[in-house]
Amino acid sequence: MEMIATVRTSMANRKLVHELTRRFGFRAENTIARICLAYSLSQGRIAIAQANQDSRGKEYPCRVLFGGMMPYYVALLCQLYDKRLSQTELARYTKLHLDDGIERIAKMVEDSPKEQAWDQLEELVVLGLGGLGHARSE
Repeated sequence: MEMIATVRTSMANRKLVHELTRRFGFRAENTIARICLAYSLSQGRIAIAQANQDSRGKEYPCRVLFGGMMPYYVALLCQLYDKRLSQTELARYTKLHLDDGIERIAKMVEDSPKEQAWDQLEELVVLGLGGLGHARSE
């Protein structure tokens, strides 16, 4: 299967990724982006494209966003959508789940003190990401 080369967030989420990266003290924006993508996938929701979701935001080469784990992310997406996805579908669904995760995590921690935000992020990673690959819900 041919793999996608890059994924872009929406313009609004470019700023959120920067803010989340700074807030948590990560060195690179791809760290929070990976967490956001995995969190969205772990929720088991089918992403619905929103008309206002542009692709003019932060661009991630897939080797940066996925590291060496791209086959696993592809497998998770195919499992969630219960089909083999085309390259176009992979790019679209990855973008939708990346944007979804960014928005959800940003909203979750937006008014939290830094220590509480860290606790919330840790809980998402420990509990939420543990659900990856389980039954899907709509």
